[in-house]
Amino acid sequence: MADNEKHAFRTLPPRGGAVFVLALGAYFLLHLVIRINVSDFLDLDEAEAVIASRELRAGYGSQPPLYNWLQWLMFQLFGLNLFALSALKNLLLFATYLSMFGLGKPLIGTRGAMTASASLLLFPQIGWESQRDLTHSVLLTTLACATLWCYFALLRKPVAAYYALFGLLIGLGLQAKYNFAVFLAGLMSASLLVKEHRQTLWNRKTGISAAIAFMTLLPHGLWLLNNLGSAVSGTLDKMAEGTQQAGFVRNVATGMASMVTATFSFVALAAIIYGLAGRDQWKQIEFRWRDPHARFFIALYAGFFLVLTCVLLSSEVGKIKDRWLQPLLFSLPLACFLWWPALAQGAVYRRILAAVAVVAMMILLAIPLRAYLGPAFNRNVQSLHPYPELAEKLARRFPNVPIITDEKLIAGNLYFQRPALRTLLSEDLLKRPGTLPEEALIVTYGSDGNAESDLLERFLATYPRCMVQEQGQLNLQLRGSSAKSVVFYFILIAFRKP
Repeated sequence: MADNEKHAFRTLPPRGGAVFVLALGAYFLLHLVIRINVSDFLDLDEAEAVIASRELRAGYGSQPPLYNWLQWLMFQLFGLNLFALSALKNLLLFATYLSMFGLGKPLIGTRGAMTASASLLLFPQIGWESQRDLTHSVLLTTLACATLWCYFALLRKPVAAYYALFGLLIGLGLQAKYNFAVFLAGLMSASLLVKEHRQTLWNRKTGISAAIAFMTLLPHGLWLLNNLGSAVSGTLDKMAEGTQQAGFVRNVATGMASMVTATFSFVALAAIIYGLAGRDQWKQIEFRWRDPHARFFIALYAGFFLVLTCVLLSSEVGKIKDRWLQPLLFSLPLACFLWWPALAQGAVYRRILAAVAVVAMMILLAIPLRAYLGPAFNRNVQSLHPYPELAEKLARRFPNVPIITDEKLIAGNLYFQRPALRTLLSEDLLKRPGTLPEEALIVTYGSDGNAESDLLERFLATYPRCMVQEQGQLNLQLRGSSAKSVVFYFILIAFRKP
């Protein structure tokens, strides 16, 4: 490495990294405190996690089981509360940033690693959406980052222990979210394309990784083989959103356009800040083609987009969503410093970290304020929905009657407010008809009465012996607002014995 590059990648004293890690911990601790004290409302992904983690199973429908297993463990340790719910997410986010710091430190030095790690906050899906609602995607990104860290640790020291850890992380990643396979495909193809990496990593010890990954994945894999339809149907439905009836060309064009748009929205803020921070160095910048690590990241991203392009060419996927890019493009800040070493200057680091600090403060303020600012802009903020009041009224009016709903938000929030309320999802009962209690209460929400009518019709078709005993609606005020309300419909049904 040239002298100027050694100077560019200089490191801080040992305490510099420790202070950064402590700052990260404090940041996520603040988010935990805010989440516990601001609102007891569960967003959609959180509600799904609460419902799914009531019991341990080898599979949970369209989502792999690992996040639900971890959430179940947290609830067992700390009880069903916001601390257990938010602590898991913030521990995973902290682990993601820490893994990025550990990944970058040997490659670009302590200051560069700090900057690359902190820059994760500049990606909206990681900095904002992961705090607001995401669950499985948070775990997926954590494991993708940890896998990439282990990959480079293997390059430095290709011993059996790292090969075993690499296989374990792959097995866990595939049980975090199935699109970890896209990350893995890009990683393996890039590893094979870069000669220096291929010669170091691909040997007989690779079998250790394969064996550990196989054993880690085996329990869920057996469930997956027996429940393939239920496991992939929800994912395929989401992927098919936006497909048109106009034919192959239009579907592919729409998908390609969405991939470009999603990529731009994911990287735009970080690209602007990096461009402004390095404005004094652009005349000196030279792309670092010869470095194998720089070439690896080019091959890595090319592999990702090649896989996504192949998926879009099937014309069965109508839209690439920006959150799908989260586990694929999180390493871009690190790649930028490897591609353009001239950016690795103290002034550039300071500017980027200053911008990150501003973004961090904005997120810390926006998370608690979003519920209160929404009504001011005429938006229906679901965190103001009166689920505690709804749970109390239903428990008092229909004691010991199980709740059936087609809304995961309702099911998760009712169970979270009153665990004694037995809440069931209608999609499970309709897909897999079975024995039902003598009485049940269908609960949903809407504005015109069509929602509960449609759900009742589907129940009557699936369970012809059920009959309506009572129906009505509850009009409850939004929390913190005396002028707006939300309507919940209920239908009390009984099941006649044959």
